[in-house]
Amino acid sequence: MRAATGLPPAAELIRERDVLLKALADAAEDWARLRQERDRLKGQLLQAENTIATLRAKGKQAVADRDRWEALARQRASQLVELREGTGCNNKFRQVKAFIGKKLHPDGGRAAGHVEQIARLLLFKEIWPEIVRIDRGAH
Repeated sequence: MRAATGLPPAAELIRERDVLLKALADAAEDWARLRQERDRLKGQLLQAENTIATLRAKGKQAVADRDRWEALARQRASQLVELREGTGCNNKFRQVKAFIGKKLHPDGGRAAGHVEQIARLLLFKEIWPEIVRIDRGAH
């Protein structure tokens, strides 16, 4: 039963139809607005997923770079310790210094001719002070 509105039955049906059409139009507008909002949120989600993927890739690269730099730092620290302790290149210098000292020192004790001893003595006197200077400069 319909409530009495004081309108003729046809007019009341027309009014109800208009109310229902208005409600249907409002629902269609709401549905379109919700669809647009859904599409906007999908776009934001896609952007967020792309950002996450980019950040993950950059994070992996940063970790790889960090590991490479840490390895290089350990290598350089080891080289620094070698230099401070006199190993490595400095050790090679000391080996060459000892070799030259043995071969050219006038008190080498090897049986050699008088000319050879004089030549070794002159060469030793010329080279040895420079070797000592280089050795002291390395410390």
